[in-house]
Formats: sequence, structure tokens, C-alpha cells
Amino acid sequence: MRAILIFFLLFNGAFRLLAQLPSDKLFRSGYYYLQVDNDKAIDYLSKAIDRDSTRAKYYYFRGIARYKNGDYEGSINDFESANQRDTVIAITYMYQGMAYKNLGRYEEASERIDKFINKSSEVSSGYVYLVRGKVHMAAGNYEEALSDFTLLTESYPDIALSNYYRLVTYLQMGDFASALTDVNLLLAETPDFYGYYFYRGNVYFGMGKFRKAIEDYSTSLVHNKYNADAYYKRGMALDTLNQYLEAIDNYTYAITINASDGVYYSRRGNSRYSIGNREGACLDWTIAGNMGYYEDFDKVKRLCE
Repeated sequence: MRAILIFFLLFNGAFRLLAQLPSDKLFRSGYYYLQVDNDKAIDYLSKAIDRDSTRAKYYYFRGIARYKNGDYEGSINDFESANQRDTVIAITYMYQGMAYKNLGRYEEASERIDKFINKSSEVSSGYVYLVRGKVHMAAGNYEEALSDFTLLTESYPDIALSNYYRLVTYLQMGDFASALTDVNLLLAETPDFYGYYFYRGNVYFGMGKFRKAIEDYSTSLVHNKYNADAYYKRGMALDTLNQYLEAIDNYTYAITINASDGVYYSRRGNSRYSIGNREGACLDWTIAGNMGYYEDFDKVKRLCE
């Protein structure tokens, strides 16, 4: 009983001491925990705000902690509170833009990033164009995305990231000729990276050059034999050339690596049906449907029952 009483007195005393800490000391504790524990950082920074709600930096760093915790609405509000107290912290607009992007509110995300560009001299880093470009791409505004990725290329002519995102955007747009230019630039810079061969395979596939696509998917697999999507896409190219047995083998390899993707089963089912293996096809289509992939599931009722 005596030990419990001593613990209570010590705890109560510590709590009163914490309550009496100056706001800056609470802030410093919050700032420290920002590197190791976001919840504790938020707790200390909230206590600092309770003691002194006029300090922009308290809200700014709590906004960062909330952003890191995935509380995007809370972070947006904190960055807004920081702006109301100090209009010099332009980076808050950048954070708000990223938070809005993560919430899928792309128009507001773009508006905040534009504010950052207008109010900051830090845009020479080029990173802002990458972020805004990704916002435009997520919203389906591909021309605006390309414009930003090109600005990034001009800021950093040697940066592969800008060429990569332009490549992905061109693929989304179906502009395979432009995509081919960018992927060839990437391969010239990094000729051993499996991902670029995979993407060039996708480009050739989109251009209808299926044998070239197969060559690139095969090269991609030489550099990384565990890329299930490369087997899957090589299977699709072989399917298009009516090489169904080879296609089935590739879909099976893809399933061996990643058995949780219903599209692999569904495509293998189509190839099995093409060679007259109705039982195997029906099994694959049923598995795909049970996994939530329904593109070919209607064939189960039409062809299997």
C-alpha cells in the first residue's frame, strides 16, 4: 500500500511538473519525438498549443506529425492554422497539396501547390514539379502532367525520374511513340534494370509489335526472374500470336510467383479454352471469380455448367 501511495505521489508530481512546462519546452519535446514517435509528438505539440496558441511553428510541426500518421485532414487544418499566424511558411502549401492528393482531392491539391510555387523561391529544386505532375496524372490531366515532368527534366536534365514519369504518362495516354523515346533514354542510362525492359515490352505491345514485346519481357526476366507481371505480359503477347501452350506456361509461372492475382487465372483459363481444355478453363475462371476478378466469370455459366 505504501509503495502504491509513493508511486501515486510521484506520478501526480510529475504530471503537475509537465503541466507547468513552458510551451517552448513542450515544443522541443514534440519536435524530438517527431523523429521517433508521431503520437507522442502530437501529444506534446498539442500541449504546447494549449499553453500558447499564437505560435505558428507549433501548428506546423503538429501538421507534419499528423501527415506522417496519415491524418491528412488534421494536417491540412494545422498547416492552415500555421499560415494564419505566419504567412512566411510557404512550405505548408506544399504539404497541404500532398495531403489533398492523398485524399483524392486533386483540384485542391493542385491549387495549394500552385500557391507554393507563387510564394516560394524554393521551386528551383524541381521536386515541386514532380509532385504537381503526379497530382495531374492521378486526376487524369495528362497534358498538364507532361508539362510538369518536362519542367522537372529542364531543372535536372540528368534525372531519370522525370523520364520515367513521362514514360508512364505517355503509356496512359496511348502515345507509344513518345513513350518509346523516353524508355530508350532510360535504358541508355541504366541498361541492366529489368523494369525498363518490362516497360519497353509494354510499349511494343501497345504498338502491336508482339515479338519485340516478347524479347523485352524475356530480357526483363533475365535480370529479375521473380517479376510475375513480366511472365503474365509475355503470356498475353504469346496469346495474341496464338501460341497458347507457351502462353499457358507463362501464366502458370506468374501464378507460381503470385497466386493472389485473379487476372493470371482468368487469362490462363482463356488460353486453356482455346486449346480445348474446357475443364481447366472452367476451373481457372471459377478461381478468378472467387478472387474478385469477374471479367471472364460470365463464361462459367455460359460454357461450364
